[in-house]
Amino acid sequence: MQFYQDDTFLTESVTSFLTDGLQVNDTVIVVATAQHREERLKALTPGERAHDKMMFIDAEEQLQKFMVDDWPSEFRFIMWLEGMIDQVRQKTPKTTLIPTMISPSSPKHFSMIREFRLADFFTLANAACGMGAVLFSMIYVGSTSVDHFFVAAALAPAALVFDALDGRIARWRRKHSALGRELDSLADIISFGVAPAALGFAAGLRGGWDWIALLYFVCCGVSRLARFNVTAESLSEGGDAVAYFEGTPIPTSVLLSGILALAAWQGRLGENIYWGAWTIGPWDLHPLVLLFVLSGTLMVSKTLRIPKF
Repeated sequence: MQFYQDDTFLTESVTSFLTDGLQVNDTVIVVATAQHREERLKALTPGERAHDKMMFIDAEEQLQKFMVDDWPSEFRFIMWLEGMIDQVRQKTPKTTLIPTMISPSSPKHFSMIREFRLADFFTLANAACGMGAVLFSMIYVGSTSVDHFFVAAALAPAALVFDALDGRIARWRRKHSALGRELDSLADIISFGVAPAALGFAAGLRGGWDWIALLYFVCCGVSRLARFNVTAESLSEGGDAVAYFEGTPIPTSVLLSGILALAAWQGRLGENIYWGAWTIGPWDLHPLVLLFVLSGTLMVSKTLRIPKF
């Protein structure tokens, strides 16, 4: 694996890699674009260029073999790489794979932020909306001002807008990153998992059974996102994109925030919340919290398949 900042560094480092391998009679595989291939060949001696143990593979042609949803799949890349090595071993049984990493320079200040793509900032805006909803829910508990509750509820659809835009921007600019993919999942659990649960608690779902139901809802959301990240490759069924969702996507919980906002509009919060409260054993249960249980259960369902448009 070669990390480089410019073509000069790439030429020097890969040429050195090729020369070292050929000198000890190793088989060398280089995955590069046609332009880079010509540049690498020019840097070699005539004898090295004629070496029969040097294999060039077109990068642009091979890239599509391990893309899923416009994103490089680690699983497919490993399968592809193993196939390439097997082809070489058929000609040269004794083949050794030596991964090398070259760091061109020491990390710069704020290097992580420098690596952010435009889509990543929209993902962070999604997370900020979710955290804002949690904070305004806490403020409402202390102030009981319905304006604070409305702001908390309004941040849910705002987060949904940012969540939709980050994916569209990444596909439009054709720029993805592993960091962005992880950011998206973490932002979603804040905005569509923790925030609705906090809003429900602020609205009056504070009985002992309500706590368990809200915790169940959040845990289902976390599990649903983790499962999607792991199984995206198998869901694609060999195509370029995921054909369907297993279980409802976590952003559907924005409907819960909408119901709670309607309750606030009608003055049905706290003791006046929809359907009242039941005392079951040592704790109270507000029937409204069962909507959170239903939402969480639908998220983790494996038999419910939602087409992806």
